[in-house]
Amino acid sequence: VAVYSKISGSDPAEWVNFIEDYWPIGTAITNMYGNDLNNYFYLRVDGDRMKPTLLKGEVVLVRKQSNVHNNEVAVLLCDWGESIIARVTHTPDKIVLYFDNQAYPAQVYDSANCLVLGKVLWKSNAPQ
Repeated sequence: VAVYSKISGSDPAEWVNFIEDYWPIGTAITNMYGNDLNNYFYLRVDGDRMKPTLLKGEVVLVRKQSNVHNNEVAVLLCDWGESIIARVTHTPDKIVLYFDNQAYPAQVYDSANCLVLGKVLWKSNAPQ
């Protein structure tokens, strides 16, 4: 499964430029969430917005899905910038991103301007 250094922009075909490696996925994960490896990707954590939960340089395993429940940690693209890892809360027309590092205020976006790429399942420093 691809390990991305980042994900940026609206064209998934260009995301291949950000692949830094390929890692396996453990059978415990595939037994729980399905074994179609096309439904997963890894993303390297950049920055400290989710500190202490996620640290810069760690890698998260993400299950591709377009929606998450409130307070779940997800990977999103908002305003077609770089990917954001955050806790998500939905309102009828807004999406609010919360960060575990209290130094960062919540960010509010119109729901139409954010794309949920998937739910964070696992973090690691090495292949599973």
